[in-house]
Amino acid sequence: MPRYFFDVHDAGVQPRAGGDFDLIGTDLVDVAAAQRAAMLLLPAVAQDEPQLDRARRDLRVCVRDENGAIVYGARLVLIAGSTDPDAGVTDGATAEPPLAIPDGSVVSRRR
Repeated sequence: MPRYFFDVHDAGVQPRAGGDFDLIGTDLVDVAAAQRAAMLLLPAVAQDEPQLDRARRDLRVCVRDENGAIVYGARLVLIAGSTDPDAGVTDGATAEPPLAIPDGSVVSRRR
């Protein structure tokens, strides 16, 4: 069974000496299983290691195969703070621009 390595990075945190690299890895059946694991990993990191003093967290994971090639990447941006439906997110977080879709349409990030 192939082994995949999940390198998690938090943009607001100084990396540890030697980097934040997965040196152990996880045996999974294929790349699709590694992708699913990466998508589940980021919310788990945000939940297990809450940083209430930060209004914004930018978590990323790079998945490497046994040869060191990056086979997948995912990103989770968490914006926390008080919200006002008319003013957007406050308390130091910056509002994100609308999300552009490849077909040219635009989706507002506001509810």
